[in-house]
Amino acid sequence: MIEAAILAAWTPIANGRRYIVTDDQAFSVRELYEAICQALAKQIPRWHFPLGALRLSATLGDWMGRLGRKRAPFDSNALAKMIEPDLYSCKKIAKDLGYRPSMTFENALPKIIDWYCQAKP
Repeated sequence: MIEAAILAAWTPIANGRRYIVTDDQAFSVRELYEAICQALAKQIPRWHFPLGALRLSATLGDWMGRLGRKRAPFDSNALAKMIEPDLYSCKKIAKDLGYRPSMTFENALPKIIDWYCQAKP
């Protein structure tokens, strides 16, 4: 991640742009959650909220948003962020700046957790 920050600082095209820095794998929220559970040696819940129920809730949220002219807290956009991969992808920084990750998320995660646990008061 430090390599990406240095690259962005020294590359004029990055000025004013935002980038997501990951390894070359795209992750869904669920995949990130499961990797964190494993790194913390926590059991991954066996149950899943049924996708059909989530889609129905999202559709209801869409309708509520249209009726109230204000986005509902849970709608199709929120559902897409939860279940679709490619949300956390470094494609943009790779294309714009030529960034290539030096570590995978799975390799970096234990170090991140160790640092966080040591930093907590």
